[in-house]
Amino acid sequence: MVENEITCEVETAAKCGRSAVARVLARHGEDFNIRAAKDLEGSLDRYQTGHVFLRCIAEAACWAGFVARDAAEWYTSSVRYLETQSPHLAREFPRGFRGKADVKAYMDTWCAVRLGIPGDLPNHKSSGIEIATTFDNCMAILKELDWRRERSWLGPWTFHGAFKIFLLSRKQIWSDKGIDAVTLPTGGTRDGGFSFEGGWSFLHARKLVPAFPEGGTFDEKMTAARQAHTECIQLAGLASTCALHINSGIFKLGSKRNGDR
Repeated sequence: MVENEITCEVETAAKCGRSAVARVLARHGEDFNIRAAKDLEGSLDRYQTGHVFLRCIAEAACWAGFVARDAAEWYTSSVRYLETQSPHLAREFPRGFRGKADVKAYMDTWCAVRLGIPGDLPNHKSSGIEIATTFDNCMAILKELDWRRERSWLGPWTFHGAFKIFLLSRKQIWSDKGIDAVTLPTGGTRDGGFSFEGGWSFLHARKLVPAFPEGGTFDEKMTAARQAHTECIQLAGLASTCALHINSGIFKLGSKRNGDR
């Protein structure tokens, strides 16, 4: 596959309008997600035991670069910590690639969110609506924790990222329109290889989407993610697909391998 294939296709499709562009993003995004789902099988299996959503929370820390991929102790202690908050397990947490990353604070914030939500965490039998309901409940608690200044290291990317990891791990639910109610992450990979904002900027330059919402505070960033996701839902409707595929299509479009913008 030519590295800048999606860029060329979007450029050509832009001449035909948003529907044509949406179909290109959907096709590339679905291909991206199929590959990501396959990779996640191995990543989530490394945790060996524990609730699938708790594994996704732990994996989001890896995606964010908080934890080194070769940190074996993370795979043996992180999910158990989310279940027990044992101080002994916390002492095993490695520092991440980011020198100031506090993975314990990240996990403790998730523990506080989890304790506050009614009902069970989503699992592989949950419907799209059930997953979206859990997302809304978690969001409300996270905002309350932020208001009380009890939120730490769990921000828009890692919060939304945990849900995207969970959705990617469930290919059988991609056709359930209920999952569109789950806001997906923006941002990019730590190595700069992919960038949602980069893909969004490409689309905006061609007047296909509005300017990416600005935001510096936690609330502003959460609002920006929601606004961008609302646009993804609209594009998904034009392509008869799910917002999950559009989100990944834009993420892939922002790849540095696609050349200058």
